[in-house]
Amino acid sequence: MKTSGPGFASCIGASAAGGVLGGAILGAAESVWVICRSATAAEPSVAAFGLALYSCAGLVFGLGIGLAIAASRKVLRLREGTRGGIYTVAAGLVLALMGYPVAKFIVGRDLFMERLVWSSLKGLAIQACILAALTALFFALVIGLRRVLDRLPDPFTGPLTTPAVIAVLAGVLHLVPARGGETPPPVRIGPAARGPDIILVMVDTLRHDVTDPMQGNLTPNLARLARSGVTFENARAHSSWTRPSVATVLSGRYPSSHGAMFKAEGLADDVDTIAEQL
Repeated sequence: MKTSGPGFASCIGASAAGGVLGGAILGAAESVWVICRSATAAEPSVAAFGLALYSCAGLVFGLGIGLAIAASRKVLRLREGTRGGIYTVAAGLVLALMGYPVAKFIVGRDLFMERLVWSSLKGLAIQACILAALTALFFALVIGLRRVLDRLPDPFTGPLTTPAVIAVLAGVLHLVPARGGETPPPVRIGPAARGPDIILVMVDTLRHDVTDPMQGNLTPNLARLARSGVTFENARAHSSWTRPSVATVLSGRYPSSHGAMFKAEGLADDVDTIAEQL
């Protein structure tokens, strides 16, 4: 008797669930990397955020993979009982496809301080190593996960079980209290300087319209300060990220002049900050 393969909805459901798992694995891996490299006490909510964010992204990728498999299931000649295979392949593909840009970003930022030229021979070699590692990880995940699924009930590959497990795990991590960090040493205040008293408040990656002095719903104190002072409505940052922008604010020089362009670079010796000038 001839048996039919998995249906359209079954293919999409298994692939979506596998995508959630692949995204969750990647989110957990990046969270561990962030926590291990954190100079302060890292909160477990970091892992919860990583699981939730990457699981949602994996769901989208998994749905796309599932649609492609479902549309071509007759060509692929899928048989009954291949839902587990769809689940594992989707998990491996999502982990590899999403893992490549994430790995490039982490390697370039944390290992090479954003000074690696990806089009150079060294950069191409590192990209080849990343691709090789992700390919090996894909096959290891597909083969290993398939062996695990053979010992689990079939509903585990359904569209709801994996997302539910990941959601519960992320919720538990979010509720875990942060471990206490070391108490910083007391700050010793030296003799009063002869210059004026200036308090400089800088907030990183904050949209300007959030602190709109005409609204002030989210930041009422900043809005009140802006209304009683001077607001520069046509101000522009001189760089797209923190280090060179802050160096420009503190020195009054363009990034090409103060030299703090990359993470491993500081201000040049001949650059004085406003604190030094005062």
